[in-house]
Amino acid sequence: MKTMKNAQGACICGFVRYEIVAEPITLFACHCSDCQTVTGSGFVLVLRVPYRGVTVIKGEEKAYERTEADERKRIIHRCPHCLTVLWSERPDSKEYVTVYAGTLDDSPTLRPVAHIWTRDAQQWLTLPKEALLYDENPPDMQPIIEAWHRQNGKAA
Repeated sequence: MKTMKNAQGACICGFVRYEIVAEPITLFACHCSDCQTVTGSGFVLVLRVPYRGVTVIKGEEKAYERTEADERKRIIHRCPHCLTVLWSERPDSKEYVTVYAGTLDDSPTLRPVAHIWTRDAQQWLTLPKEALLYDENPPDMQPIIEAWHRQNGKAA
C-alpha cells in the first residue's frame, strides 16, 4: 500500500505548502452544490485526515469562516495570495479536517472510493460503477472508510 502520510501539496502560486502528517481516513468525491460553487469545479476530491493531520511547511494559510446551506459554519484555509482552497474544518468538530485533494502534488494518482451528493452531480459526468454512490450525505461514513482501507490494502 502506498501511504499518504507525508504527502505534500500546495496552492497554485506556491506561497503555501503543506504536508499530511497523519494517515488519511478516507477519500471520496463530493458533488454538492456548495462544493461546486466554492471551487468553481464539478466536484471536490475530499481527503479526510485526522484533526491536526495537516501541517504548513512553507508560507502561512489564512482561515476564512463561511456558513453552509445547512447553516453550519466551516473554516476554509486558503492561500492569502491566490486564494486556493487547501483544506477546511468545522469549528464544532475536532475529528477531522477536509483536505481539498486536488491541491496534493500527486492528485492524479488518487481514486475516490465513493461519490456523495450525486443528485447534484454534473449531468455530463459518468460515475464509476465500482464506487459507493450516495444521493446526499451518507447515513454512515463507515462503509466509505472501509472501502478506502480495502483499496489501500489496510485493515479497517
